[in-house]
Amino acid sequence: MHADINSVSRRSDPWPPTTREQRVKRVIARANAILRPPITTVTVKTGDTLSQIAAVHKLTLKALLALPENAKYRANPGLIHPGDIVRVK
Repeated sequence: MHADINSVSRRSDPWPPTTREQRVKRVIARANAILRPPITTVTVKTGDTLSQIAAVHKLTLKALLALPENAKYRANPGLIHPGDIVRVK
């Protein structure tokens, strides 16, 4: 005896809409964490200059100042203070 294909009930969606949305958000968050490079910062010490910090991290001063978090140093790159946080990556 063969089962009538039209009488076979379809399996209901195992993920309710809210659970499915949460799952998609988690997957997207994990993918973004993998695809985005980690942010690396340096805390300025007495005697440091932005040029030295850039050179240590194999960057040019221009590339260092191009990072959005370092925008406050663009107007006067020579004015940094111990304890300032500079993004290098």
